[in-house]
Amino acid sequence: MSLTHQSHGPGAPNVPRPGSDGTDDSGGVLGSFGGESGTGLVGTVAGVTAFLFFLLFAVQVAVTLYATSTTNAAGYDAARAVASARIDHHDPREVRSATRDAERRLRDLLGERGDDANVTWELNGGAVHLHVVVDAPGIVPSSIRDTSGLRRIDRTFVVRIEEVPT
Repeated sequence: MSLTHQSHGPGAPNVPRPGSDGTDDSGGVLGSFGGESGTGLVGTVAGVTAFLFFLLFAVQVAVTLYATSTTNAAGYDAARAVASARIDHHDPREVRSATRDAERRLRDLLGERGDDANVTWELNGGAVHLHVVVDAPGIVPSSIRDTSGLRRIDRTFVVRIEEVPT
């Protein structure tokens, strides 16, 4: 066993430093804590797991917000197209044609989610009412999305019918 000696100047005796040979002052081995070995690993694994869970949840919220924003933009565009002054709202065929075209465009803008979207149109009171319900894209398991309110996007758009003054 080698001891590291420390000199205190000329003529001073060489005295070993505590811990220089891997032991503490009581003769025990440094770094040994008996039954607590490995507890840092358990805490680290729990902390990393919690961090990853919250990170995954944050990504799910961000993706859902993006999908909601896309749904809002596409829905307002579709409702505005049907409420346009270019359409004769007294002609049911022209209104049906405009509604069909706007719905097709809406579903195209929503992508895959648009294929399964529930779209309902109503024209009354001088306004176009469009109700859209789509499934939000999911990253986390559906059991968590169902309880957190991130499963569906449900929006209603109301746009006044444009009238051209004559």
